[in-house]
Amino acid sequence: MGYTKTPAPGTYHQFVLLKDTVTGKQFATRGGPAAQGLSGSVSNSGLSASGGSFSASAGNGGSGGFGFGQIEAVARVYNQRFPDSPSEVVDMQYVGTIGRDFADSVANAKEFANVTNQNQIPYWPLGLNSNSYANTFVESLTGTRPTPILTVPGAEYGKPSSSLSYAPSSFISGSANGGFVLYPNKPNTNMMQGVYAK
Repeated sequence: MGYTKTPAPGTYHQFVLLKDTVTGKQFATRGGPAAQGLSGSVSNSGLSASGGSFSASAGNGGSGGFGFGQIEAVARVYNQRFPDSPSEVVDMQYVGTIGRDFADSVANAKEFANVTNQNQIPYWPLGLNSNSYANTFVESLTGTRPTPILTVPGAEYGKPSSSLSYAPSSFISGSANGGFVLYPNKPNTNMMQGVYAK
């Protein structure tokens, strides 16, 4: 799990970084708002959008997206051009290593993003948002929802869509409730893989 700053002091936006333990290749997915919201830019905002399928427990109260529109998910190679670029990362959280081929995990991330976009889930500031997207994706891969290390509103909402073609894989190491922090601007020589940090 990667964390970047949001316009709201003391809160953060999450994205998921996958890393191949053999080649070191990196791929990431994140949710964000389809439109500009209440005020200012929300390009890197935890006040953004969410993922998976809509959960009644999140209750957006007919908000219509608060001007942010629906969740717009992205899944692609992780580099400086990714919306949550390495230079913007303030913290990373190792979640665990899963027993799944990296290419399959990449395909799963793309499918999750596509299904999320098709579900047209409206953004809600304290409900379904970028953080619920990230945590719901990890749950879809591992069967376990991570415990965030920073304040990320909405992380508890959302559920994996029943239309996903893949099932969760168990952890080889780590767990969604633990992990350690990596420093984003220092090289990482640890070759652990799965739903991983930088």
